[in-house]
Amino acid sequence: MTRALEGTLLRSLGSMPAAGQIALLAIPDGGRIVAAGIALPRRLSVADRQRLRSALTGIERESFGGSMRLGQRLTAAPWVGPARSWITVTPYVREGYASRSRSDRRKLVRRSLRYILAPDDDDPAAAVRNLVQDIEISEHPFAPDVRPARDWPRTAAMLPEHLRIVFSEPVLGPLIIGRDRRLGLGLMRPVD
Repeated sequence: MTRALEGTLLRSLGSMPAAGQIALLAIPDGGRIVAAGIALPRRLSVADRQRLRSALTGIERESFGGSMRLGQRLTAAPWVGPARSWITVTPYVREGYASRSRSDRRKLVRRSLRYILAPDDDDPAAAVRNLVQDIEISEHPFAPDVRPARDWPRTAAMLPEHLRIVFSEPVLGPLIIGRDRRLGLGLMRPVD
């Protein structure tokens, strides 16, 4: 679905806006994808926001095989927080390779968080180290309405996992982390 949305936007716009990555989201509910969304970088220009809005109003239902109602406005509230505890609702895919050890895998999660939480910090690794209190990694979701990671496509290069991240202070979202964040994987929601 996110690839269909990306293709439709590219045909409408000619190119995607350059100010940071735009994440195309498949919004789940009860283990099913019920909506498509777009997460825009905070520093995206007003002109680029207007281009995207115009392109989105022209998207027809058949772009997604007719299985989705378009034109409804989703609220950002469930995805923004702020909160100290966050869980994945679509699996996280590692950016790099790690051994099966939990400590190596946690390091890759922290590295993914640097791009989101401290992109302009002089020492982003230290900033994330001070902010992250705990990281849990599992194939099983941390909420009953989320699909297990094993139900998502899996290849040698893509091993989806679910995360619970606890921060030392409330963090403002949306949080979308990992290798395939631009396609909606690694979408997190606050739980406290």
